[in-house]
Amino acid sequence: MLGGVGATTAPTVVFAVWARLDGQDYPCRLHADFTGQERILGRDVLNRIDVLFRGPAQAVVVNP
Repeated sequence: MLGGVGATTAPTVVFAVWARLDGQDYPCRLHADFTGQERILGRDVLNRIDVLFRGPAQAVVVNP
């Protein structure tokens, strides 16, 4: 189960994967929700990098 905002939960499957961000490889956990289109990168990676999501420009800027 994956916890969300407002104490919501959703069933998920967790995969051990390597994520390549800006030329750097990170071991991480990837959560997949097969009822939707979302894939969530684990906090084990996200807590080590800065990510800027530019919604209107549809861009993601990664600063490890």
